[in-house]
Amino acid sequence: PNNKLNVLRDVLPYERAWNIIGGIRGSGKTTNLLLWGMCLNKTENIQIQYIRQRDRQLEPKAVKDLFKTITDNHYIEKITGGEYNNVFYRGRRWYYCYIDDTGNKIAQSENPFMVSLAVDNHLNLKSVYNAPRGDFILFDEFLTTDYYLENEFEQLNDLLSTIIRLRTTAHIYLVGNLIDYYSPYFSDMDILDIVQKMEQGEHKTVENQLGTQLHIFIQSPPDKQDRKKSNSLYFGWGKLNLTAITGTRGAWA
Repeated sequence: PNNKLNVLRDVLPYERAWNIIGGIRGSGKTTNLLLWGMCLNKTENIQIQYIRQRDRQLEPKAVKDLFKTITDNHYIEKITGGEYNNVFYRGRRWYYCYIDDTGNKIAQSENPFMVSLAVDNHLNLKSVYNAPRGDFILFDEFLTTDYYLENEFEQLNDLLSTIIRLRTTAHIYLVGNLIDYYSPYFSDMDILDIVQKMEQGEHKTVENQLGTQLHIFIQSPPDKQDRKKSNSLYFGWGKLNLTAITGTRGAWA
């Protein structure tokens, strides 16, 4: 996408099995990664596994604009060679389609390029869900100011086990705005001290005693001039918890 912060450029050289990406709101994190997953779907037949914390966050009204930037910039035509130009959502699955000038859907893909899954639905999926090509896993908005699920990290790992089974080819991305300095995820991964000492633009690669590797990236700040104009016009308040919006006063809200 045409934005100042290119997540793929910054992240892919450091990619590990687990990848945490934190940054300010509106920096293109999710859109960049969705595009990367769509390219992998085209070239490798990999199916994106898009995860949110709660199933209600995956209702059609909640995700209707998820691909808006991608469709508005005609990336689907480029990825599919003009075969499709839009997406549609049915049964928690995303499909490509072609919409003509009158707004009618005249073609659609047979198989979904992306499936939406919820952490709080992990038990229902355990015995019935199979994703043999689900090697690109994106957990969006994993940091929250709402309450976390009880034992959420364990529930997430249970869902990931359902998706991955015994493969060794999957990559997991945890993406979020920097709004929860004390997230239980950081404690459960034993990286709380590491994350809290990281600076904007910094990468860290961690390997635990069992050999699981984790890459952490705190995004660089946005273009100062563009951000300064917007902040001055709309968000010129002194509250530190607006940092995830303004990108000022450090990395964390």
